[in-house]
Amino acid sequence: MELKTSSIVHFSARILRKVTKAFVAGLLLVATEAAANCWNYPLDNWVLVRWSGDWTFYERYEFFLVSSTPTFNVSDSRIAVNDLGTPISVTFTAQRSETFSVSVTAGMSAKLGEFLTANVSSTIVMSQTTQVGVSTTATVPPYSRVRGDYGVTAFDVTYDVRTLKKTRLRQDFGSSTFCSDAGIQRQTINAPTYVEGWRVGPG
Repeated sequence: MELKTSSIVHFSARILRKVTKAFVAGLLLVATEAAANCWNYPLDNWVLVRWSGDWTFYERYEFFLVSSTPTFNVSDSRIAVNDLGTPISVTFTAQRSETFSVSVTAGMSAKLGEFLTANVSSTIVMSQTTQVGVSTTATVPPYSRVRGDYGVTAFDVTYDVRTLKKTRLRQDFGSSTFCSDAGIQRQTINAPTYVEGWRVGPG
């Protein structure tokens, strides 16, 4: 019986795909024997980061706070000068808006936000846009000046993050799951809060 060339090629390609999957699965298993055990952690702690064909990739993040310092992010500033010998009253109005955001991967954003609100301040948000048109009044003493800054309170945060990676391979006989530990990295970010307003003082 004579087999057509196209049938042989198709059959060979199918075998090659199966062999390749099995070979890669074996490599992953060997490479991750000493890595973190996926099943030690609740499923809801894993974040789906991407998928490609029969492969699905998850990550889990463990955060450790190193330091946090309160600060103020300025989006607009005004200065009033008094050249008179008597106090004067002035009004500052915010006319410029700015967005302050924490820049991390989409998958990590929600988990980092939960960590920051629990361990640094419950007022922290991952992004905050300041308003315009907000006014405040101030008194400027004789022969002096006053500066008004509009913005949001924030925190400069340094933290360590450990990233665990879980890879799931769908195969003809079921699925295999492998884990790896990507190690710990130190990060420093500016985390805005939803608390915004004017800060007025000597200019």
